[in-house]
Amino acid sequence: MKEYTHQLRRGESPIKIELFVDDYMLHDDIILPLWKEFTDALKQYQKFEYRENHGIKLFTIDDIELHSEVMDMLAPALQTSSMEGLLLGGNVGSDVLSFAEGIIQSNPHLKRFGWRNNQIPSVNVQRFCKSIKKSVSNSFKCLALINCFDGDNLEMMQTVLDASHQLEALNLHDNGIGSEGVHFIANFLTCSPSLKSLYLKDNRLNNDDVTLLASALQSSTNLRHLYLKDNNDITAVGRQALLESVFNVSSLNACADSNHKYRIHGLTPDISKINKYIKSSLNRTMKIFTMLSATDESFFNENCLGDLSYKLIPDVLTLAHHFTQRSPKLSEAYFEQTGQTSADWDKLDEDTVPITSMFELLRGWAVPSLS
Repeated sequence: MKEYTHQLRRGESPIKIELFVDDYMLHDDIILPLWKEFTDALKQYQKFEYRENHGIKLFTIDDIELHSEVMDMLAPALQTSSMEGLLLGGNVGSDVLSFAEGIIQSNPHLKRFGWRNNQIPSVNVQRFCKSIKKSVSNSFKCLALINCFDGDNLEMMQTVLDASHQLEALNLHDNGIGSEGVHFIANFLTCSPSLKSLYLKDNRLNNDDVTLLASALQSSTNLRHLYLKDNNDITAVGRQALLESVFNVSSLNACADSNHKYRIHGLTPDISKINKYIKSSLNRTMKIFTMLSATDESFFNENCLGDLSYKLIPDVLTLAHHFTQRSPKLSEAYFEQTGQTSADWDKLDEDTVPITSMFELLRGWAVPSLS
């Protein structure tokens, strides 16, 4: 705290201010003068930050009891400071929630807020979520609620999701979310156009739960990242359902209709490289090319082309022209779903397209008669 106080008074720009201890620290009046010096320095720093256009990226208070006197000192400074993020963790006390709500509703610069290891009583969830909705910051986009509420309490889950429709990132890590809560999340995904990242790590999701999520994500238009690490009841069955939502190899049409935007993180084996490109159109084209080239007999898998119109021949040739390298991660996903062998994998792991690929395609493709 002393180090940060000196930095702030000199007008330096600490990217992060992290006040935490290795073990939980109870309040002691002996450190009140330190809190006062630090708070005064925060207020003084605002004069520098506006002039130099520098703000605090993240302000963290973790595993430190926040006494009412400390919050009374901090609140005015944090309600006006141009900090982008605030994280409060393990700060036991009934008034801490009101302290957080005041900052969320008053600070116009706040973009991210995290609440960790602070249990929110069910009677206070609705009040807290109202403060999220009433945030004065037009740029408030990220909310983390980690180990702080019962994820299978339907009323609590619905309240949290109702307050999250304007968000771009929602972190619900370690809230005991199971089958009950997942139904609300699946519905939320189908009607939340702004959400780009969803964190569901360390919950109680099983195969049926992620299958439901995979179905909902077929129609999700903006989600980019889904984090599922440490949901230990997800087996190969659930992983397969998620994989098919991003890369369905049953046909070229099914592949084209897959979700080409979101990536799945935290499952073993890892499939986070699927949809690795920013442009979903590139992900779609890469998958189609992988299907077309997945054969050990010739460069093109003509089984995929049986019912393809001759009018699309130029598009197929364009694929061959542009994709001179194959994607091992996409190929791995293809083999996993089709059950092909390691010899096929070795075939696909080559770096270059054979020069004769065009000839092989045109020679083997039975084009319908124009007559």
